Amino acid sequence: MLRLFTTLVFTLLIAAFSTGHAWSGTPLCTTLTFEESMLAAPIQKIECSTDGSVLWGAHITQIKRSVDYGANWTVVKTFSRGVLNFRSLFVDSNDNLFIAHDDMGVLVKGVWAGGDTLTCTDVLTYDCEECSDANDCSGFWQMAEDSAGNLFVGEYNGNLVDGDTCAVVWKSTDSGTNWSRIRWAQGARHVHFCAVNPANDDLYVSVGDAAAQNELLKSTDAGATFTSIYTADCWAQPIGMAFTAAGRVMGSDCGSGAGHANGPYRTADDATFKECYTFAGTEDNFVWMLAEDPAGVLIAGTVGGGHGADSNDFRLYGSADDGETWCTLKDFADNDNWKGVQWLSQRSDDQGYSYYTVTEDDGSGVDTYRYRVVQTPHIRMLRGLYRPRQHMALGRSRGGRR
Repeated sequence: MLRLFTTLVFTLLIAAFSTGHAWSGTPLCTTLTFEESMLAAPIQKIECSTDGSVLWGAHITQIKRSVDYGANWTVVKTFSRGVLNFRSLFVDSNDNLFIAHDDMGVLVKGVWAGGDTLTCTDVLTYDCEECSDANDCSGFWQMAEDSAGNLFVGEYNGNLVDGDTCAVVWKSTDSGTNWSRIRWAQGARHVHFCAVNPANDDLYVSVGDAAAQNELLKSTDAGATFTSIYTADCWAQPIGMAFTAAGRVMGSDCGSGAGHANGPYRTADDATFKECYTFAGTEDNFVWMLAEDPAGVLIAGTVGGGHGADSNDFRLYGSADDGETWCTLKDFADNDNWKGVQWLSQRSDDQGYSYYTVTEDDGSGVDTYRYRVVQTPHIRMLRGLYRPRQHMALGRSRGGRR
């Protein structure tokens, strides 16, 4: 059973914001209602099926399935390794489940054929398998799919070993059975995300954690060629992307240096990038997760980097105007025992609810929530006239700071 449903209501006035350069439109003032309920059973990662009727969950060593919005779960796969840190889940357009966990160095494809069993196959062994820490091996943060069914995944290596160069991008043209390497950003440690714009199939790849290779790459030909469109300042690098009809909105990891931005960036032309908001907390509280609510609200979750007294002052933010202005949806009140928002589902269920997870610093505690954001009806109607929305389906997570 779900715990007693709790509704949090925030009346949020979004002030006008000078947009500058090529970003079009006038910021909207709206009232947002944020509703959430905590699931009775903690789940580290949750993703929805393509039709929103099934939830897939990853927790500890198990993959679980729910058909009642997380009230009850059936275990469909148990991995034999020790305590795993599931990095990410991704559901493709054929409802295949792709699973990444930190200590196996492989990408797993799960196929559901009914009953209580998920048939799992190791489909990709990452180039960078060497690990100095058993809980920090290769995986992926965010996987992507274009309209032709091409799958893209970027290799992530959690090692902090100097000289690691694991920023490899892989592509599959056969539903994840076979993979080919299409990009290797030599000198960078790993790929933070692969993301596909649903409006035109442009592929974006963020590589980083090396000063000379913190950049955003773009491909307009399904990964055949790439162009560098943004070079980050030191650690202020893109770690998540959401697509709107007006442009692209990116989360950023500011790192621990003074003066680095910790809020979202946006671009309308992939040439000029502008920080559009600075979130609360220190420079170590950075945007970790980005998603889009069915109501057309962008959701950003922040996480503390573990540095400084205020690094756990994390929040959920919402933007109803394509990232121009942001409002606090939930303030977690500077709880020093909690790390931050570690996961946002990139699809919503068939009732319009999405899912997010917060975890403790050492990973021992997990709280999982079902939520939605509702806009007042007249504002939603006006916003529909203002500009059309594009649905996006992305997936990304992590198992430890860079």
